[in-house]
Amino acid sequence: MAILPYSFDNGQPIPWEYYPVAGGEDLYVGLGMAVTDGQLGPSTEPTFISLREEEAPAAGTVIPVMRLTEGVVYEIPLNADSAGLQIGVHAGIADDCMTITPGLGEMLEIVGFDGEQAGDLCRCRFIGE
Repeated sequence: MAILPYSFDNGQPIPWEYYPVAGGEDLYVGLGMAVTDGQLGPSTEPTFISLREEEAPAAGTVIPVMRLTEGVVYEIPLNADSAGLQIGVHAGIADDCMTITPGLGEMLEIVGFDGEQAGDLCRCRFIGE
């Protein structure tokens, strides 16, 4: 389960950026992250996704990340069963920082999906708040 790019509006992938982590949290590729006090940490309101997998790196470890932008469609799994899911529904990032919950927030718009069961993939655009 992860937040991963699915397609790019202009066909060009987003360049990687490098930031230090707060440390103490396991990292996974596709983990939603945000900068707080100059360091990255897992977040339900992400601005980046991790491009590194590592068990509890030390504080200050610099990792590659990809900025979340409106010009990209991301593929993100559902956190729980979502009967009646529809295109255009807004969603938010779940507490695991790697899945979505429709109706949880206004951060994402669902533009496609493969199913309505937990773990099924949705294609989403970040629309901000």
